[in-house]
Amino acid sequence: MNANGMDPLSSWYIDEKLNYFAFVFLASLILRVISCLLKSIHTEGFSKNVWKEFFIQLKGDRHIKIEELKEGDEFKKKVHILNGDYWFPMILGLIELSCFPILMFTRNWTLIGAWLAFKVLPHWKAWSDERSTFNRFLILQGLQLIYIALVLVPYVKLI
Repeated sequence: MNANGMDPLSSWYIDEKLNYFAFVFLASLILRVISCLLKSIHTEGFSKNVWKEFFIQLKGDRHIKIEELKEGDEFKKKVHILNGDYWFPMILGLIELSCFPILMFTRNWTLIGAWLAFKVLPHWKAWSDERSTFNRFLILQGLQLIYIALVLVPYVKLI
């Protein structure tokens, strides 16, 4: 039992499971698209290459980016090998979107907070230097939590 007197393992069930998991998958896909769009805007700005970069990010695999730099009268090419995320963030999002509504319903806020801290801590140093990545994380996490509270938690019911 947690502090609210609910047993988080046996006092709830998911109503309309098919709809619930369809909404989980849909939200994960939408968050993936938003993430890729924000990454591509960060990388390319609002240039004509933003959509090309978006589809590269959406694809999620390793890719090579060639940047042409002008130094004086000469052009030089700089090659960047970028590792893709291979859709791992979406898989993690599916797990979070499946579990967080149950944790919210059973008022296990400590577990949600601990998980978010667990996600933030390894990146803290890099994010202190690169704020746009951290801001993207906060935007996506905020959208995910709002969606969970408004759409998914109502599917969790007491037994």
